[in-house]
Amino acid sequence: MTLSDFQTAEDGCGVSWRFGQQLVRKNYASHIQAVVLNSASGVLVVEPTELPNNAVIYNANGAMRLRVNNPLRARGALCFSDCGYEGDELTLIIRIAGTEFACAIDELGQTRRIHEIR
Repeated sequence: MTLSDFQTAEDGCGVSWRFGQQLVRKNYASHIQAVVLNSASGVLVVEPTELPNNAVIYNANGAMRLRVNNPLRARGALCFSDCGYEGDELTLIIRIAGTEFACAIDELGQTRRIHEIR
């Protein structure tokens, strides 16, 4: 079963969706970024905490599937700052002082490729 009716909160501090008849909500103290996985089997959320590993994938039922490890942590990565799809690649933006990188991942949080974007 896949999720439906994905919405972000008006204040940008949460998301909600339906999984069958169940309403799933994820609320945070500050602004987040989120995207539904192409398979509709879950949601990727860039959270305001757990830096620099501040991205999680939730299953459609709301259970945490995994926390994404920041692959540039050893190089001084500050955080993930955004998420979305670049074409059909699930992509996180990694912020390092003075530059940013795009990190394509799969739906299991495994890094596919990384490239500098500025």
